[in-house]
Amino acid sequence: MFTMIDQSFQYRGVFSALCNSEEFCDRLANMALSDMDWRVLKSCKDFLQSAYHCTVAASGRDYISLSLQPLIYKHLLTLCEKTRSGQLDTRFTTPIVKQAATAMELNNVSSEMMELKDQLRFILTMDYGLCSEVQPSLTFGVFDLFAGEGDSAIENVAHTDEVDDFFMLTAKADRRVSDVLLWWKQHSNHFPTLSLMAKDTLMIQGSSLASESAFSESGGFVRPDRSKLSDENIEMMMKLKSWNRLFLE
Repeated sequence: MFTMIDQSFQYRGVFSALCNSEEFCDRLANMALSDMDWRVLKSCKDFLQSAYHCTVAASGRDYISLSLQPLIYKHLLTLCEKTRSGQLDTRFTTPIVKQAATAMELNNVSSEMMELKDQLRFILTMDYGLCSEVQPSLTFGVFDLFAGEGDSAIENVAHTDEVDDFFMLTAKADRRVSDVLLWWKQHSNHFPTLSLMAKDTLMIQGSSLASESAFSESGGFVRPDRSKLSDENIEMMMKLKSWNRLFLE
């Protein structure tokens, strides 16, 4: 329905011209929409647009997750409540979000990064048996990793720490990466422990049951026995991907 209404606005001028022309005026007079009708139709289109984009985003076509029906229902409920109360719907991405992200302070990024690494090492040690022994290694910079021999640099240098190596390799964004699971598969030898955690976190066990696959191209509901992602984390991943697309525009 949204697509049909949205396309009707593209041909509004043509339709109005036909209704007002002498040749079709008599036959199309009853079909002509008034300015008020178009305003009402525009309100319906704006309401359906958010629901349409939310459904497409959570369909499993563009995301690694499977069924996101709970998030869809929650978003649609919020959309209905905001529409009824006259509030503006912000959806997942807005220009304000981009402005806020751009204006973030980076003064404490070093200390915050150290804290993040420590938390990550703790999780890897407790849940995945990460060996915390540090071996001596050669010193190299981020530029060496991206001078064309990034992977060979990692292979030829003894690992000081798996977590440090990961943060060093990913210090510079790689716009060529479009499939995060494929990236982890290709780098599983470099980051054996981190890749296990990434697999458990990002991958969701599918289902061949028709009743569970009816609403998702990937199939299966997000349940605790199939994924470690909470509803909040799934929503956060959706927002992050939306923000990433926003910054690339």
